[in-house]
Amino acid sequence: MAEEIIDAVADSVIADEKTNGEATSYTDAQIEDLMKPLRDEIERLNKERDESVPKAEIEYQNRMKELWQKEVNLELKLEGLHDFAEFFFVEEGHYEELEAKIKRFKEVLGKRDLNNGFVPESHRSADKYTLAEKSKDTKAMIGSKLSKLFK
Repeated sequence: MAEEIIDAVADSVIADEKTNGEATSYTDAQIEDLMKPLRDEIERLNKERDESVPKAEIEYQNRMKELWQKEVNLELKLEGLHDFAEFFFVEEGHYEELEAKIKRFKEVLGKRDLNNGFVPESHRSADKYTLAEKSKDTKAMIGSKLSKLFK
């Protein structure tokens, strides 16, 4: 009984080998005809993938630039320099460079504010008479006038 099962399995294997042997005996032209639709499909899918990747990459880069610009504007607003935002050009992600530029700009702006303070052009020095006049000291006022006469 076991021998009959083994013989039956062996016969089916031999039959499968014969059909497989016949199925694999295609000519090169037939193989090319069978492969052409598959190759076309692979090529089409690759093109779609190549087209979608750059669009996604470009969109990602644009969002990163927009986010960086918002971060720069926020930092300038916190430092009180948002009016000068158009003058700050820093590459994406260079936060240290942005901080250095803000610090330097604030120093320059501080120096300019000091230099723009009121500086009288013809400021005369206070003489003895005006000092005495402010303190309402009449003796000192008369003394300063007389000292000018006897110089």
